[in-house]
Amino acid sequence: MTDKPPTAEPVEARAPNVKIGNATECSKSILDAVAKRAYEIYERSGCQPGSDRKNWFLAESEIIKPLNCGLLKSKEGITVSICRSSLGAKDIDICVEPHRLIVMARNDSNSMIGPTAVYRVLPLADEIEPSSLKLRAHGRVLEIKLSKAAANKRALLAKAA
Repeated sequence: MTDKPPTAEPVEARAPNVKIGNATECSKSILDAVAKRAYEIYERSGCQPGSDRKNWFLAESEIIKPLNCGLLKSKEGITVSICRSSLGAKDIDICVEPHRLIVMARNDSNSMIGPTAVYRVLPLADEIEPSSLKLRAHGRVLEIKLSKAAANKRALLAKAA
């Protein structure tokens, strides 16, 4: 009898599914999750009135976390690098608004506690053109390229000339 080591699942098979998400849907999902958590906090405190703002801010701090990433800025845009495995999720949606990047990581809906989502947000000082989003995976690293809105306008003007 030979003892064969268990075959490891290929890294690519474990890699999360990454797609460009709808920013409106991402924002709505965040608001819904924060509202649900704020209400849970309200109920946990005995339904005491007058703490709605405090409950909301506490819920936001629990639900929305900063995005830990590598950031490279240029005159034309921004490149963000994220370790996909650090998000610990099956599905990842990347959503872009003019002044923030949202990463919504969802775990398997078949888990015992049901589907869970983790929201990571990167505020952007420069205005970004949301339609410029480009994704590229390099092994475990996800590279997100974004063009500044002003750079996009210059490129369109140059094409028109």
